[in-house]
Amino acid sequence: LSFTQTKTSTSGGDMNQDRPVYWNVLNTPGHVPITRYKDIENDPFAALDGYFNAYYPNPYWQIKHARNNELRNDVIGSVLLSLKPLPWLTLSDRTGITFNAINNHNHKDEAIYSSYSATRA
Repeated sequence: LSFTQTKTSTSGGDMNQDRPVYWNVLNTPGHVPITRYKDIENDPFAALDGYFNAYYPNPYWQIKHARNNELRNDVIGSVLLSLKPLPWLTLSDRTGITFNAINNHNHKDEAIYSSYSATRA
């Protein structure tokens, strides 16, 4: 019998189309130094309002504010019963179980834009 518990926390989808982080990175032009936009709290050009791409959000915002948390419990076991009624005869029965329970909690923080951003379309 064995028991395994796994906890994971991965980034979730973006606030526009629920796309994964790699999608937004792939749609960033190759000449853009994307690591320059890590400081989403203090850099006005990394924030939601100032990010250069209106169609694909800053992946660093997504990594911090959209999370998929999972708790997974797995139980795997097996039993073998043998009976030897005669020296030349062995009777056996084998059974097993595989069971898992998964608990997901996904959240995405609210994407708040300034009133200036809402009016510049």
